[in-house]
Amino acid sequence: MTWFGKILTFVVMVAAVVAMYFMAQGFVTRTAWQTRADDATARLKQSEDLRRQDERRHQAEVDALRRELTIANKGKTELTETAKALATAFDTVRFNFEKLQSDYARSDVTATQQATNLAATVAELQTLQKRATDLENASVASAQAVEFAKREETKAKNAAKIAQALADDNARKVEELTDRVNQLRAQGGGGPPSALSVLNRPPPPLLANTRGEVTHVDGDLLVVSIGIDSGLAVNTVLEVSRADGTYLGTARVTDSLGLEPKRAVVTFTPARNVPLDRLPAAALPRKGDLVRPAAR
Repeated sequence: MTWFGKILTFVVMVAAVVAMYFMAQGFVTRTAWQTRADDATARLKQSEDLRRQDERRHQAEVDALRRELTIANKGKTELTETAKALATAFDTVRFNFEKLQSDYARSDVTATQQATNLAATVAELQTLQKRATDLENASVASAQAVEFAKREETKAKNAAKIAQALADDNARKVEELTDRVNQLRAQGGGGPPSALSVLNRPPPPLLANTRGEVTHVDGDLLVVSIGIDSGLAVNTVLEVSRADGTYLGTARVTDSLGLEPKRAVVTFTPARNVPLDRLPAAALPRKGDLVRPAAR
């Protein structure tokens, strides 16, 4: 074999090794994107299930309040009718009382009998007045109950609207994530290697003067007043402290769905390695606490 043939054989062998390397890299890249696509699909299904559960729960609350409002309106109607009947009876008794007084002036009935009849009529009149007052008070209480039921129904409707808005916002974010996954899947392994590096790289450091505050607390989940515009990303760690500087612990961004331009949802980890339900109130975060970048 000539020198040219030997050189050509070596070149072909090197090209085969390079081709096998690129095929292996493409297979690994496609497998990673398939896993992320499955994870995005599972998150979308979970978000839809939560939205349906919230919608059913709030609808049940609205239906219950409507039933209570119907019962209260029925009771109010019955009390109103009873009050009218008692008012009519009161007028009748008063008419009879006036008639007795007139008869007393014109009759020859003894004073004792007239006094007895008068006393009985007055007692009955007082009893009816008391019953009328009690029914009036009951009618007022019923009206107040109706107004309370209406306010509770309005609150339930507003809560349902808020839950629907949050569910729609989460669905939109999931759709955006799904579109991004589909775009990256379409690129496959033949595109530039920057796609994986962008998603897997650690979050960039925040500016040292970045400051925010806690606006809402729900268990170990905190809502802070800074977000993507301030440089927050998944795995960003913040320090949580009181306004007087008392250190409480750290808070980490664990999910991209909780990131918004002007706010973010973070998971709180106390300074002491104990469960939240065992911490004293002074060691728990609350609205108005300060957050800043954690020291690296």
